[in-house]
Amino acid sequence: MVCRRALTIPLCVVLLAQMGCGFVAATRAQPISVSLWQEEADARIKTVRTGDLVIEVRDEDGKPVTGATVSLRQLSHDFWFGTALASGAATIAPRYKETVRSLFNAAVHENALKWYSTERTQGLVNYRDADDWVKWCEENGLRVRGHCIFWENPERNLQWVRDLDRDSLRRAVERRAREVTTRYRGRITEYDVNNEMIQHDFFQSRLGAYIVDDMFRWAKEGDPNATLYLNEYLGTSASLLPRYEKMIKSLLERRVLVGGIGVQAHFGEGADRTRPPTMDEWNGVLNRLSVFGLPIKITEYSYDTANEERKASFLSDFYRLCFSHPAVEGILMWGFWEGAIWRPGAAILNRDFSPRPAAEAYRKLVYDEWWTKAAGRTDVAGKFNTRAFFGRYTVTATTPDGRAANETFPFPKKTQQPMRVAVTVKPPQSYYAARDSLARARELKTQAASSNFTSQDARTLAEQASENLESAEKAFSERRSEAALALAQQAVTLFEKALALEHQEKSRQSIYVLSSGAALFVIAASAALVLYRKRKPQQTS
Repeated sequence: MVCRRALTIPLCVVLLAQMGCGFVAATRAQPISVSLWQEEADARIKTVRTGDLVIEVRDEDGKPVTGATVSLRQLSHDFWFGTALASGAATIAPRYKETVRSLFNAAVHENALKWYSTERTQGLVNYRDADDWVKWCEENGLRVRGHCIFWENPERNLQWVRDLDRDSLRRAVERRAREVTTRYRGRITEYDVNNEMIQHDFFQSRLGAYIVDDMFRWAKEGDPNATLYLNEYLGTSASLLPRYEKMIKSLLERRVLVGGIGVQAHFGEGADRTRPPTMDEWNGVLNRLSVFGLPIKITEYSYDTANEERKASFLSDFYRLCFSHPAVEGILMWGFWEGAIWRPGAAILNRDFSPRPAAEAYRKLVYDEWWTKAAGRTDVAGKFNTRAFFGRYTVTATTPDGRAANETFPFPKKTQQPMRVAVTVKPPQSYYAARDSLARARELKTQAASSNFTSQDARTLAEQASENLESAEKAFSERRSEAALALAQQAVTLFEKALALEHQEKSRQSIYVLSSGAALFVIAASAALVLYRKRKPQQTS
C-alpha cells in the first residue's frame, strides 16, 4: 500500500540541514505526488540493486548452444532483509523458526547475546541461547549480526558490572570484547560494539571516552574480519542526528575501527512513541550519514500502531526508500510475531501467525516486486542476457535436444558488471552408454565382415545388425542418445548371435569332415587287412 500524503522534494535532491536540525529541511516550488516519488525511488532501485547478468550455455566441447531454454530462479537477496530473534520463541511456537526462514535472509539476536544474558552472575558465562540461534541460522542460510557487545545504558548492565571498580571494570570489558568475537569468529559477520553512546555513557563515564577505541580494537582482535558497527537511536529529535555525526567524525579521526553505521528506527503512534518521519526527512538522515563512506544498516525497525493499514503503508514507503538508497545495506525488523516481540503493536503477524496487512506489504515488495523472474532462449552466441536483483540464484539450461544442466551461484552487489555465468550442458548418461555400445557394435561388424558367412541364418542376422548400427549412428549424430543406445545394443546382440551361429555352423562342418575322414580310414584299413590276408602264404601245421 502507498501513503497518500504529498511530499515536498524529490529524493534525488537533498539540501543538507544546518547542524542544529535533526532532519533535512528543504522546499520545492510545487509539491510532487507520491507516484512520482515512487518512480524516483524505483529508478534508483534499478540502478543500485540490480545488475547485468549473462548466462553462457556451452556443450561438453566448449561450443555455444543456440536456442537453449534458460530459466533463472532467485533464491535470496544480497540485501539484508532480516529480523531480531527472540529467545524462547521457538519453544513457545514451533512455527516461529519456519516463519523466520520463509520471510527473512538475515537475523540478529534480540537479547541472547547481550552481556546481561550471557553472564548473569560474574564468572558464570552461558552462551547457550546465542549459540543455538547462530547454529540454526547457519543451517538455514541466514546471515547473522551480533547485538550487542556493550550497552552504554546503565540500567541495561547488571548490578555486578556496576559494582566493579575502575580497573576491574576495564579488565571485564576487555575480556568480554575479545570473548564474544573470538567465540563467533567467521560465523557472526558484524557486531554492534557499544549500543546507544550518544544517549548514555555508563562505560565512558567510568573508564573515559577512549574506552570506546579500546572496545573496537579488542573486538577486532577477536575477529579481524568482522565489521564493527555503531548503533544509535535517532527518532525525530532535532539534536540526536548532529550529535551522531559529530561522534562518527571524532571516532574516525581517532582511527577507531568503525566499519558501519547502525540506525535504530522505532516509530509509532501515541504519546510515548516517536512519530514516523516523512520520507523526505528520512532520506535526509540517510544522505547526511552516507557522507562518511561507511555502510548503513537499519538495525532495528518497528512501527507500533493499532492502525494496520497505516502500518502497512509506512512499511512500504520506508522499505522502498531504504532499499533505494545506495549506502543502505540492510533492514532488520525488531521482531515480527505478536507472540514474541518488544512492542506487540509493531507485529506484522498475529499470534496465530496469520498475516496482518504489513506482512502482505512486506512479501509483495521483497518476494514479488523486488524478485527476479527471468526466462528465455540463448542467442547464436549461446548467451542469455537479463537484468537481475543482486542475490543468490539457480539457473537451468535445457538444449533443444533435451539435455539440461543446473548451476547455483551468488550474484553480489560488488561483482564486476556484467557478471558472466557459464553453464556447461553435458550429455546424459545414456550418451556415454550409447557411445560405448556403438564402439562395440563397430568392432563386431568388422569381425563379421571377415567371417565369410557360410550360414544363411548368420548372414541374415549380420545384415539386420548392420542396419541397426547404421540407424544407431544416425540417432547418435542427432544427439538422440536413448534411441542410439537401444539401436546399438540391438546391433551388438544381433552381431553376437550371427557370429555365434556361424561358429556353430563351422564347428559342425569340421566335425562332419573329421567324421567322414575317420570312416574312410576305417574302410581303407579294413580293405588293406583283407588284401593282406589274401596274399599271405598258407602256413602248414
